[in-house]
Amino acid sequence: MANNILRFGIDAIFLDGWFATATPLPGSDKKASEVWYYFVGQKFGPLITINPVDRLMIDLSYKLNANISWHNNDWGAEILGQEIMMNIRYRVIVVSFMYNFGKINYNDFDSSRPEHKVDITTFRVLLGFKF
Repeated sequence: MANNILRFGIDAIFLDGWFATATPLPGSDKKASEVWYYFVGQKFGPLITINPVDRLMIDLSYKLNANISWHNNDWGAEILGQEIMMNIRYRVIVVSFMYNFGKINYNDFDSSRPEHKVDITTFRVLLGFKF
């Protein structure tokens, strides 16, 4: 499409896992390096790829996320998290900029328990290889 300069598609990540440090609860004797959030989920959304010159590719995408998470001995779920991403690729080298936003309710999947929503907004810069 558009003389191979502009392409459209679906960005689908079937298994995504990540973790991050957290701020300890007030009154806790733990350090920030001892408290973690663990996530696993999926991401899907539209993708636009721009190929301005040679093998330089710029990917722009918006994805909806579904995550399950564990933190402080509680399970949580987020069905409609969101991500805005930009990849800059040249041959096999890739630099990514990702902005994820949403909230997870850590109530052990039990609606009778009180809500404990935590903002999981992150900005990530990644360097890697894409084959």
